[in-house]
Order: sequence, then structure tokens, then C-alpha cells
Amino acid sequence: MKERYKWKSEYEGLYRGKDAQKVGEEIKSLSGKDGDKPVKPQEIVEYARNNKASELYKCFEWNDSLAAERYRLVQARNVVNSIIYVVETVEEGKEPQKVKVFMQTEYGSGYQPTEVIVKNEDKYQKLLQQAYKDLKVFKERYYMLTELKEIFDLIP
Repeated sequence: MKERYKWKSEYEGLYRGKDAQKVGEEIKSLSGKDGDKPVKPQEIVEYARNNKASELYKCFEWNDSLAAERYRLVQARNVVNSIIYVVETVEEGKEPQKVKVFMQTEYGSGYQPTEVIVKNEDKYQKLLQQAYKDLKVFKERYYMLTELKEIFDLIP
């Protein structure tokens, strides 16, 4: 069976014009003959840098000024996604609840406080739809873990 690679739908725009099949094959080639060698991000960048004709090369910004700014955007996303509320519970022995402070309202549209989103019916419904999509992605990613079959059966 031939493996078929494609971009996740939310990344298709970012990698427009880049062949996911070729990129997947190039990355897999870095994992050794049997595919048992973990590939580090540094190795992927180094491969792309040294193989300007590769499809992977097209996936990177090689202008250092632009790359630095884009990296700061990634850092900003990481900062926003790393902040949580810790809601202390009054029940003895119960773990504190951790809740994301900011959520993306729609892909690429920015972040809003979770407490604002859950109070707005339209935004709440979009968040719920995203949660379902995330569950499906989780199910697809870990489908081979038979221990989770009962949980997967609950995901539509």
C-alpha cells in the first residue's frame, strides 16, 4: 500500500503550491531505511537548506528578516496557548480545574477570552464545532490504540 500524504485542511493555504506527497516522502527518507530513526526538526531544516531543489526547501522562509518576524508570530501563538486559568475547587481531594484563557474564534481570526466566547451563542457554537473537529483529529491520530476504542466509539 502506497502512503498518500496531504496537508491538513487548515494548513492548505499556508503550503499552497507545495506538494504534500513529496514533502512527506522527503521527511520519511530522513528517518532511515526502516523508518525507525526519529527525525528532529533541525534535521528537516538542514536537509531543506542543503537541497534547494527539494519540495521541503519551498516550505521554509529563507529571508532571515521575514523568518525572524514569522517566528515571533509563532512565539506569540505559543504564549497565548500556554496561559491557563487554575480554578481551585472546594471539594477536598479534587484536582484544580485548568481552563484555557484564550481561544481562537475561527482559524486565523485571532484569540478571545474563553469567558467571552462561551457567553456568545454564535461563537460558542463555532467553538463546539471546533471541539468536535479536534476530537475527530484525535481519533484519527490514535486510531491504532485499541485501548481507546470505547472512547473512539463515542466520537461521531
